[in-house]
Amino acid sequence: MSALRSIAGYLCLVALAGSILLNAAGIVSHQVVDHVFLPCAAWTVFSLTRKAGPGPLKAAFAGGAVLLGLAALQLQWPSLQFAPYLAIVPANVFLAYLFAHGLLPGRQPALLRLIILMGQHPVEGRQFRRFVAWQCFVWSVMTFGTAVLAMAATVWEPWRADLAAELGWLVAVQVVWFVASHVYAAHRYDRPETCWSTIRAMATPGLWSKLRT
Repeated sequence: MSALRSIAGYLCLVALAGSILLNAAGIVSHQVVDHVFLPCAAWTVFSLTRKAGPGPLKAAFAGGAVLLGLAALQLQWPSLQFAPYLAIVPANVFLAYLFAHGLLPGRQPALLRLIILMGQHPVEGRQFRRFVAWQCFVWSVMTFGTAVLAMAATVWEPWRADLAAELGWLVAVQVVWFVASHVYAAHRYDRPETCWSTIRAMATPGLWSKLRT
């Protein structure tokens, strides 16, 4: 069953990416993209709920509620545009929470935990730990800002083009920051982590649940 969920998930990604590309080419409208997005969002909620433990009926109810709820919102406010903005919101809210939560007293910064899980040591240096904590703060701000801009672009049609441009710039800043922070850490603290090793680690199944603890 998990294999079938994985295949369905990949099909959703392909369908959504294809509809977005066709929209960019002027072949299909934003409404068509949203029509593809709605069942994909429902399936994602269903799949995540199943992974969390509840049975298939509860997961199906959660997915159906998302599908019907989003469809009802769009019928009520046709100016709403879900794709691709709404897909950006929950992921970035989660990341903002993850980075900020690890900075609370008694907690371990998420990036420090990631480095330990990657098996990269030592991490005992006070200056390096401060650098990692500062990185977590910056990433929490950037990911929260990304979520806010994406939600605003979903709702406010008159500002959507400007918000989309600002969102693109913010994402570009994140990419540059990601690369630059690795280069700086390698030169300043003689760290072995690279951009690619970090990306591979973040793609490891089960890693994100370990970062939440």
